[in-house]
Amino acid sequence: MPTTIEFPATANRGRGHGPDQSGRQTAGGYRGSGDGRREKAVYASRVRSLVDAVYDWSRFNGIPRGYDWIRKGLKAKRVGAADLVKCTLRYGDTGTIRRMGALLEREGVNAALLRKLETSVETDQQPDSMDSLATEARNFNRRWGVVFNERA
Repeated sequence: MPTTIEFPATANRGRGHGPDQSGRQTAGGYRGSGDGRREKAVYASRVRSLVDAVYDWSRFNGIPRGYDWIRKGLKAKRVGAADLVKCTLRYGDTGTIRRMGALLEREGVNAALLRKLETSVETDQQPDSMDSLATEARNFNRRWGVVFNERA
């Protein structure tokens, strides 16, 4: 579910991220106008962003980076495995579901959650690589239909 954040209103939209002409840090061109007005913005949830990091890996500079974020989020309890599974089933394609299942299995996630992912995909198709950019395949996971690479 999207989250809404509030920030100070401004008139200098569209300049991008980074310092403005006065040296103050801006986010997406938004800088406080000083009059106390507030604006709202909607952004994806943390869980959705993590699923997207596996699904649309080229935008996030590779799949291993997304896997690291997921591992760290699970370890720090900032995201829950059940939420990841639910979001993956809703927004992920077959490759994303298979990769997420293999990753969550490696992380020791509850078997009932893994079964939800497993029943939604066929694993007798062409295997997916855990990291699409890696060249060396280490081993094949028959349950998920993925090949583990050196960087995954």
